[in-house]
Amino acid sequence: MKTPSPLQEITSELTGEFGSRPIARQRVLEWMRTDDIECMGAIHSLITEHYDRIQPALQFDEYHPFVLTYFQRCLLEDPQSEWTATRYGAGHAFIGWFVCAWRDPARRTSTIPELKEWLAALYLAGDADVRTALVQATLEHLFENPEVVQYFSDWREHPVLSTAYDEAIEWVEHGGRSPFWL
Repeated sequence: MKTPSPLQEITSELTGEFGSRPIARQRVLEWMRTDDIECMGAIHSLITEHYDRIQPALQFDEYHPFVLTYFQRCLLEDPQSEWTATRYGAGHAFIGWFVCAWRDPARRTSTIPELKEWLAALYLAGDADVRTALVQATLEHLFENPEVVQYFSDWREHPVLSTAYDEAIEWVEHGGRSPFWL
C-alpha cells in the first residue's frame, strides 16, 4: 500500500473520516517543517479551524513563525490552489492575526512590534503588486483603528513606507470601513 503524502495526511484530518479525533501535537510540528506551500495552507487551516483537536495544544511561539512564513509566501507568490490563500486572502488573514495580538495586552507588547517590522520588510522587499496588496488588503483595514494609525505614524517619515502610510490612510479618510475591528 502506498504511503500517503503529507498533504494527503493533513487534508484527511481536515475533510476525511478523521475529522473529529485528536491530532498529536508532535505530528503537527513535523508537518510544519514543510516548504510546500500547499501543505502550509492545509496546516494553516488545521491550526486555525481545528486548533482544539491538537493535543497537547500548540503554544503560540510554536505556530507563530510558521503562520508568518505562510502569509509571507502567499503574499509574495500569490498561489492559486485549493489549500492556499491568495495574496489578498493572506493579507486579510493577517489582519485577524494582528487584531488578536493588538487586543491582547501581553501580545501587544511582545508581538505587535514584530508584526509591524514584518509588514515593513515585506513592503520594502515587495514588487508593485505585493505593495498594492499590502496596502489594500491589510494596511487600509488596520488603519481603521486610530490607535493603529498612531502606532504606524513613524512610517510617514520613511522615504518608501510613507507611500504605504498615505495610501492606507486615504481609505479611512474617505470613509472606508470593514468588519475587522468589530
